[in-house]
Amino acid sequence: MKRSPLKRKTPLRSQAKKPKASRTSAPRCVVLRCKMPQRVLDRCRPHAMNRADELASEYIKMRDRRTCRVCGNRENTVTWAHVLRRNNARWLRHAPYNAVALCWSCHFKFTNDEAAWVDWIDEVFGGCRHKRLRLIRNKRDYDNEALERTLLRYGYEGRRDGTSEREREA
Repeated sequence: MKRSPLKRKTPLRSQAKKPKASRTSAPRCVVLRCKMPQRVLDRCRPHAMNRADELASEYIKMRDRRTCRVCGNRENTVTWAHVLRRNNARWLRHAPYNAVALCWSCHFKFTNDEAAWVDWIDEVFGGCRHKRLRLIRNKRDYDNEALERTLLRYGYEGRRDGTSEREREA
């Protein structure tokens, strides 16, 4: 039995008959051109982590008066360094007690010589800080809630009041 030409399924006819799936669009990250869904306040996780890094960096630099803690350099090259490396203790990444301000040359020197870094930490902070941080480094994971608490601690006010930073600046 032959089908009539009107009842034959053509690609266009088969597509037209299918109902389109309705997707509820999840809120997107507020960073320009980012299409990832929001996970932490009004940002996706990578952009929230970057913003937390910026805020923590500014806090550490202000706390140490933009001065290198090793050599006393007050130039524009002051950055922040972690007492425990951030890949060893993810949840200590933005903790203010796990960071000090260093100039680039001191930071580079201590990055390549971990024994000298541990000796300097023990000398400056009395030996207990590095040991205590090593003991508690595996206490918990650094999840989205912890990242949100970090952003709020350093003064980021994202989606809590319904507006984003970009909307407030405009």
